Amino acid sequence: MNNTVTTTQLHMSLNLQGYKCNKELAMQVCASLKQKPVGGAFLFGPAGAGKTHLPEVLHDILEADLHYYQVTQGTREEDLVQKILPADDTKTGVKIHPGILVKATEATHGDKLVILLLDEWDKTRHSADAFLLDFLQSGRISFPGVNVSANQENLLVFITLNDERELSEPLARRLPKIDFKVMHPELIRDALQDTHDSELTDAAVALYERCIYAGVKKPITIQELRQLLDAVDVLQGDADWNTLVKQYITKSDRNHKVLLDHESDSGSDVSKKLDRLFSNTVDSRLDVANYEAQGTSVPELAVDNVDNAQMPKLKVVRNVDWKFARYKTPKVNSLRSGSGIYGIIPYNNETYDAYVHDFTDFPKRSARDLPGPASVQGRYIIIRRPISLIEAYRVQRLVDIDTQGELCFIMKGVPFHRVKTFQETCGNNRSTQFKIFKYSESEIVGRIGNNVAEVRWLNNARHRFRLEMIVNLERWAYFQNAVTYNNGMLNGLWEEYGSIQDKINEDGHDLGWAVRRYYQKGWRKTNPWAE
Repeated sequence: MNNTVTTTQLHMSLNLQGYKCNKELAMQVCASLKQKPVGGAFLFGPAGAGKTHLPEVLHDILEADLHYYQVTQGTREEDLVQKILPADDTKTGVKIHPGILVKATEATHGDKLVILLLDEWDKTRHSADAFLLDFLQSGRISFPGVNVSANQENLLVFITLNDERELSEPLARRLPKIDFKVMHPELIRDALQDTHDSELTDAAVALYERCIYAGVKKPITIQELRQLLDAVDVLQGDADWNTLVKQYITKSDRNHKVLLDHESDSGSDVSKKLDRLFSNTVDSRLDVANYEAQGTSVPELAVDNVDNAQMPKLKVVRNVDWKFARYKTPKVNSLRSGSGIYGIIPYNNETYDAYVHDFTDFPKRSARDLPGPASVQGRYIIIRRPISLIEAYRVQRLVDIDTQGELCFIMKGVPFHRVKTFQETCGNNRSTQFKIFKYSESEIVGRIGNNVAEVRWLNNARHRFRLEMIVNLERWAYFQNAVTYNNGMLNGLWEEYGSIQDKINEDGHDLGWAVRRYYQKGWRKTNPWAE
């Protein structure tokens, strides 16, 4: 099964399972699954970086059996092969049971893929390295009283390390090494948004960035940030940010002081350091051009009648990581895939101006960060949260300038019969016709017109009666006609919320982003325009 997984599929599956990672890590993992004689890797990095969690998620994705062993200080090789446990039914009072290596080896002769996870291997004695050599090379376990061999085609071995000691050189050659780096703040944001719809998500990401910038020694994990947000939700008005940050994040006077000492540093200083940390500089990467043969011959072999050989030109590997679709409407089965990206617009002066006109009110610290939230990343404006469908009437200048791109809108509380009725009211005009490809009580999937919009309706434990629409901006007029025509699904939406805007403006207030949020989420008791 591991031979059929592609990098794109693995990257998508990891993120859908909640394991946030970039395409580079997915590529490294995908390659390690397919290597010979046995698949797997050494997973190296700081505590909390996700080393142990990766094989656990892979065991779900690959539908494999997971055999986990927590190495302790001074673990010996015999501890991996045999376990001696108390037993009342023996004369000696003890009984020998197979250890984790033997169990995993025997399991490889079954029908399922087996993942063996040896956690924190650098706590073992040095002699354990030599014992593992033959197992990783040939799958054999040779020990007094034990002689078994694994089906290596059915085995993956992952070994995590925290830098307590160096691996012996022979063992280091048996498996590739994957280095786990500090997680990018945007991956942290995606992970937090999967579990929390909190107004303090941005504050938690800013705290993560500040801890990295200040050089807090203790790694900051996603789990700790989620616990912090949980505590804020539970305490509500009684929550104190300083106290909770120390309780859940810094956890020591020393770390807390390090954070405090750098708290007054400017945001530009933080951004500059993070940009240096997370940018891939040219100097740190191999230049593939230096590995092309370009006619250079290999020295002659010391064998008679052998012509001079030349190395073939290597296939050029372009160092371009396309993280976003290029304006293509996603496939139906990947509506939710995209690592928390809910909109993409090509960046230029016109589109920047149009987005600011249509969606922004209060400016943020950096000009590249826009409310929504959205940000300028290279050649694109990336929207990081879905836009409520009640905000669709605001799309004006983006349509007027005929830009490419797509936006994701959501609406909650939409009963299934509204989706079915929508199919009937759209009629048979090919430009606005709504076709359904999947129809069940938990999910309805369809498409409007010819590449106008992808539609998905969900009803499960996480999303109750949630409607999602990914709209092609180039065909916005067709989308608007489809959802408002002939008592369509959203007929009157623009007029209804236009009247709300008129009411606000009559009282001398602007329909600001914050005001819309108060109205939308209902957490402000009084009407925002009544004050």
